[in-house]
Amino acid sequence: MSSQKILLLSHENQALLISTIYQVAQVSDNDGRVKALLEQLQAENVMSELLKAAKENGLDFSQCVQEFGEDVESNAFAVAAQNRYCLGSSDNIEIDSHAVISETESGAWVSAWLFIKNSEACLSTY
Repeated sequence: MSSQKILLLSHENQALLISTIYQVAQVSDNDGRVKALLEQLQAENVMSELLKAAKENGLDFSQCVQEFGEDVESNAFAVAAQNRYCLGSSDNIEIDSHAVISETESGAWVSAWLFIKNSEACLSTY
């Protein structure tokens, strides 16, 4: 089970899983892999808790994008995404001036915004 999937578990189930892993580590962890997994899980849990606390204290998503995103003008993937999806979209698809770019071996994912009207979501107009 990957650490990302573990973080999707409730806090109670995370604690139970970590406790179980810790018990297994006590019996047999000759190569240190279980200890390394525990350390990674604890570090990720700490980061998740820090983000929750920051959100409760006013952190918003746009601040995260500003910090983690890359300047769109100087990123080839973002420029290509703008040219392919944003131009001619009648402003229904937008990419922030700083976009989060997640590179892979064959390309990259570029964060973007899609506009959906209330009527398309079957919601009444405000």
